[in-house]
Amino acid sequence: MFDWTEYLRIAKYLQSSECTFTTQEAASRCAVSRAYYAAFCCARNYARDRYDFYPSCKVEDHGKVRDCFREIGKPLIAKKLDDLRQWRNKCDYNDTVPNLSKLNSEAIKDAEYVINQLSITDFGLH
Repeated sequence: MFDWTEYLRIAKYLQSSECTFTTQEAASRCAVSRAYYAAFCCARNYARDRYDFYPSCKVEDHGKVRDCFREIGKPLIAKKLDDLRQWRNKCDYNDTVPNLSKLNSEAIKDAEYVINQLSITDFGLH
């Protein structure tokens, strides 16, 4: 099984000064996207494994995962997933993204929060 937290590790690398193979803007945009997918996929699998969430592997899963976390009393996780998705969409679709460096840092911080709140020991975090 793939360790979705690897995407968060990639996001952190892309944010670091070690990443020199592309522009900082491209790296930051990719970091936001990878941070979102790390959090989303961990949350999706958590909901699937613990709350009988049945992913359809379609775009609707993004909203349904957030709905699941609201229903189980974890609205902050749902909010952070929603923020992360909006930021990912900006980075993936907009020609300009204001405050990209700050957005990048916030995305990584929020993805870490989501993953840590899930206490996902079976994904290699603890």
